[in-house]
Amino acid sequence: MNKKWYEYDDSNVREISKANLQQTVVTNAAYNLFFRRRDWHEANIENGVDFDKIKINPDLSMFEKSKK
Repeated sequence: MNKKWYEYDDSNVREISKANLQQTVVTNAAYNLFFRRRDWHEANIENGVDFDKIKINPDLSMFEKSKK
């Protein structure tokens, strides 16, 4: 969204500088994994908060055009 690249590990997030971008990013096929504790999710549903209903679905159509 902000046209910057970030490096993530289990406990840190850091922006990748433009100088190190080509050395650090192997491919632009970036991804994120999100894990959700079941007990936490169930407790939120009981309290009226369903994150599946309020999640943001990004518009990925721009990526589809670039594949053609």
